[in-house]
Amino acid sequence: MKKLVVNLLFLVFCILLIHVSSLRLLLMHRKLSIGPDYVSYNSDPILFVSEFSLNLFLVFMGFIGIGSVYQSFAKGRRS
Repeated sequence: MKKLVVNLLFLVFCILLIHVSSLRLLLMHRKLSIGPDYVSYNSDPILFVSEFSLNLFLVFMGFIGIGSVYQSFAKGRRS
């Protein structure tokens, strides 16, 4: 029972990680005190590429986490 709860909580965490990272990937959002409210490649290429790659990495890690939970459930079902 404890393993099921931990797996479900981890699944929820991975889904939230994918959701937040994909939204940040689409928006490339950064709050500035002065100026624009977003980051574009033309305005700051280094920050854009670093933030884009970090958010893409977090999306992939979320999907890997979901695969891990699925594999854990499938393994528990077999035994």
